[in-house]
Amino acid sequence: MSVKLVLIVIITLSSQLANSDDIAIIVNPETPLDSISERSLRDIYLGRAYRLDNGNKLNPIELHNQSKIKEQFHHVITHRTLDQLSAHWARLMFTGKGFPINQVHSEEIVLEYVSNNPDTIGYVSSGSVTDSVKVIKIIPE
Repeated sequence: MSVKLVLIVIITLSSQLANSDDIAIIVNPETPLDSISERSLRDIYLGRAYRLDNGNKLNPIELHNQSKIKEQFHHVITHRTLDQLSAHWARLMFTGKGFPINQVHSEEIVLEYVSNNPDTIGYVSSGSVTDSVKVIKIIPE
């Protein structure tokens, strides 16, 4: 019986650790948004749109280029490498059509910024989420 209990604990902990690498899309708890499509995320994080179909405006914030989470997020959502993303923003800046999204150096800063700014959207690892923000989407590892 104790072997079964040990196995259950190991399996449970393993699944929790694996899930902590998922990416949580977060907004301020006051933001009237409970979910978001991957297409809307892609448009926001590529500078194509800052308003959703329902008219809500969202200002994105993201992690710096050395972040594994940023690399994973853009691989899944924008289908771009970090080099391709940099080239995309350089093109937009050169043509006067946009400016890169504000970047910060830690998930803690993303959490703090989103929790203090109602119209902001960001992403962090799901294991970093606190009750100061609202999760509107989980992107599996």
